[in-house]
Amino acid sequence: MGAKGLTISVTVRDCIGTPIPGILPSDTWLIGCSNLLELCGGAGAINASAPTDINGQTTITAAFAAGGCDVGGLRLVVQGVIMPGAQCGVPCIPIKVKSVDITGNLLVDLADFAALGAGYTSPPQPYNECLDFWTPYGVVDLADFAKWALHYQHIC
Repeated sequence: MGAKGLTISVTVRDCIGTPIPGILPSDTWLIGCSNLLELCGGAGAINASAPTDINGQTTITAAFAAGGCDVGGLRLVVQGVIMPGAQCGVPCIPIKVKSVDITGNLLVDLADFAALGAGYTSPPQPYNECLDFWTPYGVVDLADFAKWALHYQHIC
């Protein structure tokens, strides 16, 4: 995300709104809202950039180290608790995560190639956003195969 100039700002507060400083980066991470991402290295895949400061604030700017696809958005996890709690009614962070590791086995291999091929537009197939890696978006085409091929045999 940082390479693209994107940052998720996080403020952690207790039940009465007091900021919580000193929460370690390893205790703050992101997960897919639909639980469809396989995180490389577990929770360390998408950690905060620094501990929370005196205002309970930190940022997440790292690259996503994950396989699979979750286009339903992301949720924040702090010290093992999914935020915001269900009582808040706040929706997921609207960030879609797609990986050329389509199967989520943390290796870009022939199983992913087969999954991509099964969603190819010829013959016409129902559109699968998880297979659409490159422009023009809205169709799975040769540009998506080319993007996949750049990562063939990459391991998490």
